[in-house]
Amino acid sequence: MDTNRKTSKAKKTTKVTVDQTEYIEKVSQSDLRRTEGNCVLIDPGRRDLMYCLKETSKTEVKQTLIYTKMNRTKMQRHLRLLREKTKPVIIEAAEVVLSKIESFSVKIGNYSNYIKERASVDILLREYYGNETYNTTQVYFPDSCFEFKVTNKAPPDDFTNFQMYATYLDIMMQQNHVKRRLNNTEKAEILKIMSETGQVDLLRNRASQLLEKLQIFPFRKLKFSSKLYFDKNDAQLVRKLNNKFGSNTTLILGNWSAPNVKYQEPTRNKGLIDMLKKNGFKLYLIDEYKTSSFCPACESPLEKFKTIVNPRPYQRRKMSTITCHGLLRCKNIACYRKMEDTSGIVARRMWNRDLAATLNFKKILNHLRETGKRPALFSREKTERQ
Repeated sequence: MDTNRKTSKAKKTTKVTVDQTEYIEKVSQSDLRRTEGNCVLIDPGRRDLMYCLKETSKTEVKQTLIYTKMNRTKMQRHLRLLREKTKPVIIEAAEVVLSKIESFSVKIGNYSNYIKERASVDILLREYYGNETYNTTQVYFPDSCFEFKVTNKAPPDDFTNFQMYATYLDIMMQQNHVKRRLNNTEKAEILKIMSETGQVDLLRNRASQLLEKLQIFPFRKLKFSSKLYFDKNDAQLVRKLNNKFGSNTTLILGNWSAPNVKYQEPTRNKGLIDMLKKNGFKLYLIDEYKTSSFCPACESPLEKFKTIVNPRPYQRRKMSTITCHGLLRCKNIACYRKMEDTSGIVARRMWNRDLAATLNFKKILNHLRETGKRPALFSREKTERQ
């Protein structure tokens, strides 16, 4: 019997969960009519994570909500800057060495070099980033000195300076987050120095040596703080949606998604949908096909036209100017609007890309309520026939 022959394997079937998000095109006309006036149309993106428009919104009374990436990543950026700013020199040097070696190479020689270099700095990096679980004797800030800034202090005097420094040091050690990071031996030694010595310089130097570990961030807790902030940010988004559009709203979210891009936070898709559903929102997806390609007013094609300075400084040498992605103009010369100022100037109609997409979402939704089908302009069927 031939044992080398490959046997056929059973095909894996994809399980469809009950709570899988349904597309608005699959919903019956009667159900769609019940949602009339309660739908919020949402266009997802990279910079503006959510551009929300109520279907009853008018030019005079706009009902929009913009949830940007800056709102979400504020705490994460703050913690990242703190980590980079307070990184010891020896840790920075070790990371520079590793960054110069190819770590994903499939060549055995290159990968062996990476393993050797990694092994030489592994203990150092592990003790620094895992300082909450490792008891290391490594000194990361040898020249550091604990100093307290005090305003309106008494005239400089050795005794006064000592008492003031000892008092502030005692107050600092009473803080819960400081207590947890010091063992009993270190606490007892600091208290002993405070009671025995009367020289502020001696107290400052010895206390700085013992409390040097407090200058290292508890990295695990920072990660947990980021998670708590993201959860708080999600709760804030839910609260804003309820306050702006009401709790009895149906969310219609564009099915846009994109791969991860360098220097950009991953775009939320499934996580965002699950979060909104858990908070009681009824949510449907909508196919975004051609929704940002045609004018909502006259259904003519839209074009990018405005040239701006490249917003990425590190790319300005190669490409000093780029075409603005978020501002579109209708190609139809007859499609114009009167400018809002008193000059009465008439100009070709321009659109914010997200606004144009959500207005076309509204067109598709109304057409589905009336006919049960998408408009031919936003339908994939005609493209497939051609």
